Amino acid sequence: ALRHLGRFAFLSMGAACIACSRYGQRALLSRLCCSWPEPCNVLIIGSSVACGWSAGGRQGWAQMLDEALGPQTKVVNEAIPGSDTRIAATALAAALLRWEPKAVVIALSAGNEGLPVTTGEAAAEACADAFLGGLEALVAAAERAGAAVVLGSVYPHGAYKAVHYGAITRVAETMRGWGRPVFDFLTPLDDGAGRWPEALQADPAHPNSEGHRRMFEATRPHWEALRRAAAKGEPNLKRPSKEFIARRRAAPTEPQISAEERAQKEKEKAYRTAYVWSLPRTTTSEELVEFFKTFELNVVNTTLICDRNSGKFTGIGYAEFETQEMHDKAISVSGQLFRGRFPIRLKPSEAEKNFAADTKPAEVAAAAGVAQVYVSQMHEKMSEDDLKELFQSGTRSPHISHPHQGGIQTRGNDRAGQRRGSGGVA
Repeated sequence: ALRHLGRFAFLSMGAACIACSRYGQRALLSRLCCSWPEPCNVLIIGSSVACGWSAGGRQGWAQMLDEALGPQTKVVNEAIPGSDTRIAATALAAALLRWEPKAVVIALSAGNEGLPVTTGEAAAEACADAFLGGLEALVAAAERAGAAVVLGSVYPHGAYKAVHYGAITRVAETMRGWGRPVFDFLTPLDDGAGRWPEALQADPAHPNSEGHRRMFEATRPHWEALRRAAAKGEPNLKRPSKEFIARRRAAPTEPQISAEERAQKEKEKAYRTAYVWSLPRTTTSEELVEFFKTFELNVVNTTLICDRNSGKFTGIGYAEFETQEMHDKAISVSGQLFRGRFPIRLKPSEAEKNFAADTKPAEVAAAAGVAQVYVSQMHEKMSEDDLKELFQSGTRSPHISHPHQGGIQTRGNDRAGQRRGSGGVA
């Protein structure tokens, strides 16, 4: 009887959770299991610079802002290294549901959108337009959730050229016209050509500790606005302007850059990136960039892999070079002494191998004039004839191949050899 009573109480409690509003569910779950986080005041969405990379003790501008706002303002940093507007959109959607912030700071780099590697004014402007479109979508998503929005403007990059500088200058001006507070990260750190001044650069993609301090100072004019929004829960620091609303409504439904073009850019980036290991645990991005400069190799971006728990550098990382030729030359540098003592090791990145592996089956199929699709959730007893009947189009029957037995091409058979309901149809 006690067992049935306990089950009834548990089911009743679950029904009450479902019946509650979203806020009621949060409150109830937090009391029952203490696993649902309390809402935050300020949420930060950004990339590696917002994570504090290349700053001493990882105390970057975002971490300094957290301290400056005081303990009464709960700040949650959901920045993801390497994040572009697409990755940020996914992170923001999850963070809005989890944290229910009263204000959202969106601070992304145009560098992660691929701007430094574009050639020509048209390509640079197209990349800038895509970046602005992604930012507009992020702003709209945050404000639909009832959060105030503060923008972090674009900032320098060591690989920017004249065409890139023109593009980011236009992006910064456009952001200031959206009617929202903007942290001006460009003006105090710009060398006049869109690049970091030498005294503020850790590597082409990141500022050093002094650069982070100057970015932090650029946030100062908007501290009070953030505090008010965090304390009062104002839905917006400033309502969207008519121009912003008109731009959103007139925005094309299709992305400015096609999926094929974006995939091609990611592939080109992978081919320019080398995997580096056997580095001392005290290596910095600046040292790595300077090391390759001695061989006349320009590094566009570096990624140093740190331990998840301790935050200490693990001795491995990635270096993205300016051109494919520089990447190929860098591989031959493997074995040279870093700091005059440590033999550095390089090889092509794993992403490059993955692209090659993914391309080969498609090329073979294209050469044979065959298109193959993957089918899942089939009944384990479904036969080849059943599939042919299902996919019969009246013009051409599908060919269903098995790598060993000439039947259905299955994946993930169990130990008994039974099919798990998936296969390939060509």
